Amino acid sequence: MGEVATFCVSPAIANAIDDAVGVRLTELPLNPEAVYRALRRRRETRWTKRDMNAQRTINFTLNGIAVTASVAPYHNLIELLQENFGLTRARESCGQGLCGCCTVLVNGHAVSGCLYLASFVDGADVATIEGFDASDQLTPEQEAFIETGAFQCGYCTSGFIIMASQLLDNNPEPTDNQIKHYLTGNLCRCAAYPEIIEAVKLAARKRKARDATRTTLISERTVLDYRSLLQVIYQKGDRTVRTRRLFALTAFASVVAAALGTASTMPRNGRCGNRSACWSALTPR
Repeated sequence: MGEVATFCVSPAIANAIDDAVGVRLTELPLNPEAVYRALRRRRETRWTKRDMNAQRTINFTLNGIAVTASVAPYHNLIELLQENFGLTRARESCGQGLCGCCTVLVNGHAVSGCLYLASFVDGADVATIEGFDASDQLTPEQEAFIETGAFQCGYCTSGFIIMASQLLDNNPEPTDNQIKHYLTGNLCRCAAYPEIIEAVKLAARKRKARDATRTTLISERTVLDYRSLLQVIYQKGDRTVRTRRLFALTAFASVVAAALGTASTMPRNGRCGNRSACWSALTPR
């Protein structure tokens, strides 16, 4: 214990103290006070067996639903989803975060569920592949994987679909190299990689067609709403009331026409010569 004259702690003496009292000293001086301080620090910070088995309650959102669960400090996210909620499509395969089979979205970011501790999702928004078709309708990515046969055993498919969705959210029209680069963290042991690349490109086309359809539907509904407003304008009322109504509609129509990419021929002064002119002003060009 009296090595005050040496430049560092002797390994032999450090090992002897560690074997005797369970603490390793690395700094001089070596004296009883230093051993006592090290023992106090260990008691304050060390994990005990009871601590490792202690359950804690966490609250988070799972596929849009608020849930509560009790987890141990050593439980990972996959164990939480499978044991507490029966969600088994995110699967542990390599256990090292290398294959992508356990991919889960936490606050919109993909994580490896086999390495992500369950306690970390407290207060977070968690999404799994089970939530993708919660509306009883397949997503474009799911449809594309089925149509191209981009799977064989299906063990890795959920991870690929989640990552493909993330890719298309950030890059609606990826190239083959961009798809390969983005999916490097996902492994398919059945080697369905050519079909997977085709599935991602098909999903991109399906997304584009879906968005175009939605825009068309919104445009048609908006024009119908404007025509209903025009009918209100031409209801009973003197010329002054009709003009005031038309002024308000002109401003409203200009904003929406710009948003929908339509051309408005309605005069800026809010006056229309006849009803057909006002009607055509709200028709997409």
